[in-house]
Amino acid sequence: MNDDVNEETVQLVTPFDEVTVHYSLKSADGEVLESTVGEEPVTFEIGKGFWPQTLENTLCELEVGRQYVFVLDAENAFGEPDPTLVQEVPRASFTDMEPQVGSLIEFTDEEGHALPGWIKAVDAETVIVDFNHPLSGCPVVFEVKVLAARLAPD
Repeated sequence: MNDDVNEETVQLVTPFDEVTVHYSLKSADGEVLESTVGEEPVTFEIGKGFWPQTLENTLCELEVGRQYVFVLDAENAFGEPDPTLVQEVPRASFTDMEPQVGSLIEFTDEEGHALPGWIKAVDAETVIVDFNHPLSGCPVVFEVKVLAARLAPD
């Protein structure tokens, strides 16, 4: 055994870790859609829904301190659009604003959770709201640098 050998310990991300990352999500043509580069990194617990599970799963087994680039099809990123998440909302529900196509509106469900939705169409009686993630159905380039990982607190 050679005592002069300095073995570095490699830390890998494991499921349910709390991770801190810098990331960018880009469209297939390179347009930056979301990014923390040049800003504060994000910290979240894998498996708690910060991102869709398929996207969070790409972090598992990555080495802390390294940067990675993944090209993900829609299914492995934000999934395919779910037609049941496109809903008709009575126009009368919009008492404090004038709904406009393309606007992002935040609704609240019965448990108090925020539900962002994109207004897709407006007529005299109804507003069509799409509650799918705006990147559902889109392939993305996911660039991520894992800054830290630790077992999430209970």
